[in-house]
Amino acid sequence: MEKGEKKWMKLWRRLKEIEAENIVLRELAHQSEQRYEQVKQLTKENEELRRRLEQLLEPEKAGDPEEERLDSWFFRTLRQEKAMSSRRGQDKEK
Repeated sequence: MEKGEKKWMKLWRRLKEIEAENIVLRELAHQSEQRYEQVKQLTKENEELRRRLEQLLEPEKAGDPEEERLDSWFFRTLRQEKAMSSRRGQDKEK
């Protein structure tokens, strides 16, 4: 009977090992599914950002004037400030 008992214990341990492996595999499958959903969401966001970028760059591609670009306000204001400061410098010299 001792031989049968050893075999039974061996099978019991193997069953517990398989159950533990099953738990790990289920957790890995769950994590994989979550990552897949994250990748899908990030892909969707990436496509949206690319679409927006293309819309923003369209005026430049079409050859529209610089004033229509989004950063043109900044550069126009900078040029005006530069022009005003150079006029002030000329006035001080006179």
